[in-house]
Order: sequence, then structure tokens, then C-alpha cells
Amino acid sequence: MRKFEENFLQFRQKGFIWWVQPNDAARLKKDIIPSLFQPGNYPDLYLLKKTDTRLIVRGHFNDPKEPLIIKVFKRPRIKDKLKSIFQAPRSNKEWKVGLELSNRNIPAPSLMASGFSRRFGFLKKDYLILREIGGAKPLNIWIQENILQESISWSEKKRIIENFAQFVRRVHDEGIYPKDFHSGNVLIKTEKDKPPVFYLIDLHSIRIKKKVSFRERKKNLTQLNDFRISLTDRIRFLKAYFQVKRLNGLPIKNIVKEIGLASMKHWKYLWKKRKRKCLRERKENEWWKIGSWKGMVRSDYVSDFSQILKKIESNYAGTEVKNIKKSFRTSVKEVYIPQQGKNCSFIIKEFKTAGFMSNVKALFRNSRPKRAWINAHNLIMRGIPTSAPIAFGEKKRFGIIQEGFFMTKKIPEAKTSDVFLKKITMDLNDSEKASIIKDFLIRLALSLIHI
Repeated sequence: MRKFEENFLQFRQKGFIWWVQPNDAARLKKDIIPSLFQPGNYPDLYLLKKTDTRLIVRGHFNDPKEPLIIKVFKRPRIKDKLKSIFQAPRSNKEWKVGLELSNRNIPAPSLMASGFSRRFGFLKKDYLILREIGGAKPLNIWIQENILQESISWSEKKRIIENFAQFVRRVHDEGIYPKDFHSGNVLIKTEKDKPPVFYLIDLHSIRIKKKVSFRERKKNLTQLNDFRISLTDRIRFLKAYFQVKRLNGLPIKNIVKEIGLASMKHWKYLWKKRKRKCLRERKENEWWKIGSWKGMVRSDYVSDFSQILKKIESNYAGTEVKNIKKSFRTSVKEVYIPQQGKNCSFIIKEFKTAGFMSNVKALFRNSRPKRAWINAHNLIMRGIPTSAPIAFGEKKRFGIIQEGFFMTKKIPEAKTSDVFLKKITMDLNDSEKASIIKDFLIRLALSLIHI
């Protein structure tokens, strides 16, 4: 891959070593590099993703026609800092992989520049700058909006599934092996009367090989075998992948069965590994602490959580409230609270301590509000239809929880199953009741089968 580097400029500035395309060198020096050291000069910077190891922002940098994506790689753990003495920067890895993908005509974001700095041999800062792909979305978000919510036609869904399978097959046939190949690491761009275009991202996890083995292909197909999608669509994807040419002379039926079994094992591992991931502070999830209260909130749903907490503490004074359930230990309310100029409905479940033993148990395990938050995210990750968790809070004294709450978004026109079944028994005849109840139980079983 070294020969492709001859087409790019290398220079040093402010302790950084930069690789940049010649046509972009002036903009990099004038607009982008200053923004990295003085971010306040560019208020249009927008946070896209924030994790322990990466920060991704979007900005125009004085050019509204060409927004850019900046990835900042971080190494929070000591062992990663030590490894950085001997390893190449991740930006450099993505840079070289991006050049190789371009050479092999595999769509990926257009590279603009990469840069890193070291101090006493340790990697200090690490940046990669890419051009944004207009109109493209992460494939997992596109699936949620179009396939899971059934907003596109059957024929359109079938066409896109088959096109994606052909894209994955071409990636493998070109000797490209993404080690972390899931729908969140693929972008999709769809336009009317045009075939969809897929782009590989997260390039530092990609390996360039002479040949991708059958074992590696099977591993990637297992990672992509999302249980939120129907079995029919998953089989359609695998058949389209193997339609071009069979591998190892194995019948497609046997391969599909083998991948299905491996997928269940893989997803069980992920569900266990990511069980508490929802408690990490990310772009959308933020920890909050107000007085003796502490919890987590989805900031993209709630603009000012302190106002909501005041209403909870004042027993929703001046707020429209509908009582749904009340018992000695819990109460459930539907609350109408204005958010961003709209009157939004939320379901708030309040928990209260119930005696000495409950207080003792709370010392050794998560509180009920926190367990509700974790379980809601686990159900969503498994593809089980679940009301969106908005926030949870708990109030402790001397380490013992006094009270707490769990807040979700109200599902419009949704009813509890007991109310639904009670209504149909009054309005329908026996054959209609039996048909609806049978359909209800089948759908419920299918939803819960992967829990």
C-alpha cells in the first residue's frame, strides 16, 4: 500500500505529522487544524458519537457545501497507552485501509487527512478527517426505520436485502475482512429509481488479505445475522450471498443452518457482554445528579430534566396526570410534560421501599429503577418491541435507597393486554375472539422467543 502514499502530502505542524490530499492542504492548515486546538471558533461542530475510545464530530469549517467528519481516537487504559509506543496510530491504519478500498473499488468515506502527535514515544493525539457522505445513514438505523417499522414495500425490501448480500459477497471476494462486521459499521444511501449504495466504515478493524477464508466469511455472516429481522429475510440474504458461487461445494441449506446455530451463540455472548453498556455515558445517555437524586437520562428526548424532577418531587403540581396503577410499593402515572415546544406523554413508575429486608437487599444489588433501565435496553437489543426508556433516578441515604422512578415514552394508542382482551370479549363473537387471541399469543411467543 506504500505506493498509494506517493499521491499525498506529508508535513509537520504543531507537533503533528499530517497526511493530506494535495488539494486539501490549504483548507487543512487554514480552517481545520486551528479548530482542533481552538474548538470555540467553530460553533457548528456537532457531536455524532462519544465512547471511551472514540469521539466523532461533524462540522462545516467555513465551507457549508462540504461538511466533514472528524474522528478522534482515545486510549483511556494504561495498557493501550503502553502499546501505542510500538503500534501505528489508528488514524494511520484507517488511512491506509481507505486507500486500499479505493483501489479495489469498494465504497468507503472519502479520506481528506490523518494526523497524530507523540510525546516521549507515547501517542498523544490521533485524528482522522473524512468527507461526509450526503444522504447516507448507518444501516442499523435504516433497518429500524424501514424494515422493523415496515415503512417500505415488500418488493423494495427484497431488492435492498439482495443488493446488500451482493455487496458483502464482493467485499469478501476482494480479500477484505472486516473483523467487526455489523450493521452499525455500514452506511446505506438510497435514491429513487437507483440501486442502493453501501459504504464500509470503522476502517481500522478491517484486514486486507489475499483471500478471505470460508471460516472468516462464516464469522462475518454470523455477525450480520440480526435476530431483529425476520427469519425469512435472513435466509433471503444468505441465499443471495451464495447465489453467485457456492463455497467449499457445500449445499446452501447446510450453510444456512450452520450460520444460524453460530449466530445464536454469538448473540448470546453479545447480550451478556453488553448487559450493562446502557449505564455508560455516551452521546445520548448522560448521568445526572441533582441534590440527593442520581440517575441517567436520554438527553435527545428530554431538554431540561431538572424541571421534570421538580414536578416529580412536587407530586406533579400544575401538570396533567393520569393515574394508571397504585400499590404499597409502586405507582404508575401517565404525565403530560412540554418538551421542545410539544406536549409529550411519558409513563413514570415510582418505587418506594417496602420494609427492612428490601433495604438490606438494596445494599447488594441494583435498585429496581436501575434494573428496569438495564432490562429495557436488553429487550431493545434483542429486537423485542419495548417502550423507549427515557430516564431513571434513585434517592439514597447512607447507601440505602429511599425512593426511585423509571420513566419511559408512552406508546400512542397502546393498551395493556388485560384491557385489550377484556374489550374483545365484549365486542366480538366466539370465532372472532378465538382467531384474535390465537394471533395475539403467536405474536407474543415470537417476540419472547429470544429472551
